[in-house]
Amino acid sequence: MARLAESSVVIALRDWQWATGRISKSDIGMFISLSGNADKKFGDFKLGLKDRFYLFEAKSPSDSVYEEWHRPIEKGRKHAHCMLRRLIERLADNSQREEARKLAGLSLRAHHFLYADLTGTRPALRIEPYL
Repeated sequence: MARLAESSVVIALRDWQWATGRISKSDIGMFISLSGNADKKFGDFKLGLKDRFYLFEAKSPSDSVYEEWHRPIEKGRKHAHCMLRRLIERLADNSQREEARKLAGLSLRAHHFLYADLTGTRPALRIEPYL
């Protein structure tokens, strides 16, 4: 089966937001698609809803989330991925644990994967923390 384009997953999220009334004209918020160096460094798109800001890595399908975390170093890992791997290592270091814990909490609240789950009877969008 052919893989969906990542952009189709992003479009499906915006369509869902409009169809379910999650966003209205008054609180559309920021939606910035990232590409090139910004995509490699941070993620695929930034989304602002009311007073919150989110960073998403769009994947299609779900097995590409695994690929993101297990990509060989030779192929080049994203800056965000490298930062979070170092953050996980710092959680074990007593001298840096508190700062690392705060940063991990921020990541869990704001940095996510968005992917198409094609395993059930109906395709669905899934969001899970990048960390």
